[in-house]
Amino acid sequence: MNWKRTPKPDLATDVGALQRQVQHLEKELLELRKACDEARRVQVRLDEVTANSREWVWEVNVAGNYTYVSTAVEKVLGYQPGELLDSSMFTLFPTAEREDTRTAMLGFFNQKEPFRSFLHRKVHKDGTAIMTVSSGVPVFDAAGNVTGYRGADADITARNRAEKERLRQEQQLYHVQKFKSLQKFAGGIAHDFNNILMIILGNVDLVLMDLPEGAPEHDMIQDLKIAAQRMERLCQGLTEYAGKSDVNIEPVAINELLEPLIDKLRREGPPQIKLEASLAANLPPAKLDRRQVPEVLSHLLTNAVEALEGNGGTIHISSGSQHFDMAALVHVHLCDGMAEGMYVVVSIADTGPGIPEDVLPLVFDPFFSTKPRHKGRGLARALSVVQAHGGGIRVSSTPHKGTTVTVLFPADAQ
Repeated sequence: MNWKRTPKPDLATDVGALQRQVQHLEKELLELRKACDEARRVQVRLDEVTANSREWVWEVNVAGNYTYVSTAVEKVLGYQPGELLDSSMFTLFPTAEREDTRTAMLGFFNQKEPFRSFLHRKVHKDGTAIMTVSSGVPVFDAAGNVTGYRGADADITARNRAEKERLRQEQQLYHVQKFKSLQKFAGGIAHDFNNILMIILGNVDLVLMDLPEGAPEHDMIQDLKIAAQRMERLCQGLTEYAGKSDVNIEPVAINELLEPLIDKLRREGPPQIKLEASLAANLPPAKLDRRQVPEVLSHLLTNAVEALEGNGGTIHISSGSQHFDMAALVHVHLCDGMAEGMYVVVSIADTGPGIPEDVLPLVFDPFFSTKPRHKGRGLARALSVVQAHGGGIRVSSTPHKGTTVTVLFPADAQ
């Protein structure tokens, strides 16, 4: 049997190699700690920046589930970041808009391209919908595959509301300037026509005084006088539209003016139209002209009847009183001359076809109408008369459901 001596291990060599490995691992561990510390510092800086930002930062995976949500989301949507992690970003879209918005977002994701300024609505934790604008970029792995998207959302609800208010004020200013120009134009025409009519009517009366009633020319001259008188009434309407007619303001119970009109419509109105009335009791007197206002209300009732011609429907007339502050008065057409306070309110609603949205801003134009000739032009004159009383008119309409015209007269303070 041959025995071979096994060489003794070189312990010094092994210990040295082990020490070198330990030193290498300690170095790697130190570098890893430094990287972790730097990552924590970056995360803290990122959290500080996003927490003080009006935008909240997010990351989602390819399925659209949140993998990161910054703390700023609480200010925007009311959620803690942990409440949204692993949930689908699509659940934040309003139910009625969810599918369309989801399709749009997935369209961006499928293109694997950055997107900017995507306007959509999200639902706050309290249930209210807010307008947001989103931007995002794709996130790629080392192999170049898209692993998700990283982006930011900003709440622009207040900005959007301010923009709508700015546009409303611009439109209001445009309508005020247009209305005043038309008033001036109508006033000038009425003045010139009245001067001519005075000469015509004066001479017609002189001719009639010299003609015996049996003369063949008598009837022709009488017809001329009737036509001139009709023209005179038209000029009176132009004068009222121009705001230059004499207004005799006094305290009047509005129901006393409405009741005769309602009774007349019940008697003479088309049988296929149902009339409903709810007149409030114990209303304060309204400051108005007994001569002009019944004509205005009659015009508005005529418009409601014309809206129901052919198909029938319901007209509802109501009266009441309400305090209007300036925030409520902005919904009244051309409310510049109106003051905050108590108003007596008359509302005339019909169940007709309604007014299209693009037509609604034109209903007060004196020369605009979607109805046959000589119909549907009562609102322009009504607005001028009501404004001369310190009141206003509000028109609301929904296509295929009907129109409501609300007239406001200042209540008498006594």
